[in-house]
Amino acid sequence: MVFSKDFALGVVQGFATNADTAVKTYLAEDRQEATEIAKDDIDFIRQDSARYNTEYQGYRKEMKDLVGKIDNDPDLLQYIISEYGYETAKKYITDMHNNHVLKGGVKPAQVFKLAARKKGQTGVTIDQLAQLQTTPLNVPKTDYSKLGGGMTRLFGGQDAMARMIGDRVEAGIAGLPGVGVGLDDIPQVRLAIDPLEEFEVGTLANPRDETERLNNLAINAQLDGNTELAARFISRRDVKLAFAEVNRNVATGENLTTAQKNVFKQSILQSMKLKHKFDATFDTNGTMRFGDTSVEIAQEINSKADTLLAQAVDLMQMGYASELVMAKIDQAIFSNQPIKYDTSIKRISPSDDPIGQINEDISFSQAKSLVNTDILIQDITKAIDFKGTFIDPQTLDPLYSDSQIEDIRNILRGLQIGNVNSVKQIIDDLVQYGIPLQHAQIMINNMTK
Repeated sequence: MVFSKDFALGVVQGFATNADTAVKTYLAEDRQEATEIAKDDIDFIRQDSARYNTEYQGYRKEMKDLVGKIDNDPDLLQYIISEYGYETAKKYITDMHNNHVLKGGVKPAQVFKLAARKKGQTGVTIDQLAQLQTTPLNVPKTDYSKLGGGMTRLFGGQDAMARMIGDRVEAGIAGLPGVGVGLDDIPQVRLAIDPLEEFEVGTLANPRDETERLNNLAINAQLDGNTELAARFISRRDVKLAFAEVNRNVATGENLTTAQKNVFKQSILQSMKLKHKFDATFDTNGTMRFGDTSVEIAQEINSKADTLLAQAVDLMQMGYASELVMAKIDQAIFSNQPIKYDTSIKRISPSDDPIGQINEDISFSQAKSLVNTDILIQDITKAIDFKGTFIDPQTLDPLYSDSQIEDIRNILRGLQIGNVNSVKQIIDDLVQYGIPLQHAQIMINNMTK
């Protein structure tokens, strides 16, 4: 049997028409599937966005109230949160405000001091701090690329379905609270010139009352067997007593006494231990002993402490107020940068702005370090006070057990300081272990600052 040319052409055209219809049907079905999946994802994200907004607005309202109690400085709030966690930070700020500021006592900014940001760096905002505390949006992580028929992948590529759904979802959630919020651009926590310690929350304005308070705290700490904490109290007490005495003596042309120098030397050593976490013991008088610390570390710390003491005495004799001088010494310690000043100045002229004057006259060398940290072999995870920072706000019990803390330390020990990718990886590992994101960030901040 012979088929005509027209018959053969009709058959081919029929096949083509049917195939075209089939392709269109397959593509239409995939588009419908993409729309339905996208709608489900959009609905899910919208619901979580409402949760995010409620949580975010709550944090924002709280933080506006908190920052109003600390000189309206979000950087101060960021620092306290990074040191102690959000719930403890709220308690400390409220206590300082109610017990001190409202009663004419010292302001938080007078209790602890933060270094200035580098030129051109912007400070943190309330919105950013609220975002940092808010649980991020829960976004579905479906592998869309495996969806859809073969025709869609044939005509649109392997990821055609994923793009189709993604485009629909992106358009449907644009502008929702929490969408597109990133934490990478949040400014780093400012370095503490003089870190806030728990006992400082109760600082009193009257020098006589404050020294009595510190003395009582030292006695209680010694009775509890905590000689290191007692030493901190004793050192702080002795320094406060020495300030007025030294300023008075310098004004009359007298040199600092050996006893006064020893007081400042112990204060310097205390700050260096707080910064570098080396091992040391303390006698009943609060004097630091290096104990089992290696000779190399002891020599490095003692040498740099002597250098700082000589500079402090020099600056005090030049006429700078002793409390301002020791604040600069602490800044050098906690930034690990040597002090620079004009040694030709014999005595500064009286100034209406002594703080501005000392800030102008004294600078720091950013080209080299004060202490050679390469020899300070230590576990950087010791910078984290797990049982003091991460506590249940209701019971005040630690949130992490000893075994959990050790697991967390093992994860953190893999951190490569200065490597952004390493930081992100460690945070991801901590979150996978079950650590809340904000806790992981606090841990990293404590280790890296």
